[in-house]
Amino acid sequence: MIRIFVIEGHAVTSSGIRNFFRASRDGMAVTGCVTRVDEALEKADPSQTDLFLLDLWIHSTNPLENLRLLKEKFPGIPVVIFTSEESPIWQQKMMEAGAMGYLVKTASRIEIRSALEHIMQGQAVFSVSIDTFDKNRGFTSTSMGIAGTLTEHQHKLLTLLANGLPQREMASKLGITTSTVEKSFKYLRQKFEVKTNAELIRWVTANRLI
Repeated sequence: MIRIFVIEGHAVTSSGIRNFFRASRDGMAVTGCVTRVDEALEKADPSQTDLFLLDLWIHSTNPLENLRLLKEKFPGIPVVIFTSEESPIWQQKMMEAGAMGYLVKTASRIEIRSALEHIMQGQAVFSVSIDTFDKNRGFTSTSMGIAGTLTEHQHKLLTLLANGLPQREMASKLGITTSTVEKSFKYLRQKFEVKTNAELIRWVTANRLI
């Protein structure tokens, strides 16, 4: 069970996040939710918190200072930025300041769940590719929020699909059965919450998976 403490500056969004995860379905639960970092410093119980989900823009505060305060008070708990700000500049700043993740609010529940699971395994997760290597912490920061959830096999299949190759030819090219091809696409449609392969291609293309 991953226990999440949420710091979200917008009341409506905060309310929605409380019901975003279900312990029985996702293996995750929101154990605390506040609108300001100073509240989190007072109320968060480190024995009941596995990670912080931190809004980048909280009224009248500095994002870097907010991150610093959390890391200083709770040094062993990863902080993940959760925001509508898609600027790679802010992603780079927060990564360099010690955030373990930077996720955009347009990501699906499945994508966010996958990202948080990877973070709990010690991997940095960012929504837009930041090609860098942190020698001190020893991991490469990549676009794990979306693209990193694909296997090499899935990437090949999606590329072939985007190129208009029939499933029978895909199977022959990859040395697998047409049944395996269709099962793979069925899984990917469910994974990214789309209904058809055409929607799947539009989705992965828009999110730069291929």
